[in-house]
Amino acid sequence: MSDSITQNLVHALFTYNNNSTLIYNYNPSRCTVAGSTAGCLNKKLGYYVVKINNKSYRLHRVIYLYHKGYVPSIVDHINRIKTDNRIENLREVNASQSSHNVSVRKDSVTGIKGIGYHTLKGRWQANVTIKGKTYYKSIKASIDCSVTRTILEDWIIDIREKAGIS
Repeated sequence: MSDSITQNLVHALFTYNNNSTLIYNYNPSRCTVAGSTAGCLNKKLGYYVVKINNKSYRLHRVIYLYHKGYVPSIVDHINRIKTDNRIENLREVNASQSSHNVSVRKDSVTGIKGIGYHTLKGRWQANVTIKGKTYYKSIKASIDCSVTRTILEDWIIDIREKAGIS
């Protein structure tokens, strides 16, 4: 993206308003005037997008470029809200870091990432993948559910801390 637009161009076209969005410095169309909020929500993607030189860009990537002067391959929303484009909510990450910043699956029995019940084995199990290596731990289902949850949560936290991931 940064090959086609630059920080200088973005500064010329927009003003950042500290409210997680950009404001047009010019009249981009007959329907839109200078001073209005830039971009619109792409419902399919869940991200705000903005057109620059007849090309669509995700707004959070343009905001990152506006502030940092470059756009990394992955810009992550720290709080996982795709429409929260405040610069303090955006960070550069690699694919591994980005994969850790995901919500709990909707079909999760426990409500905890990486912990589930293995029906065939009759065991609770946890798994976490760090730098391409997956770690597993399982506990018999006969143990009290809250105790199992605490043991497995603590194990995941311990593995992540050892790997330097919070």
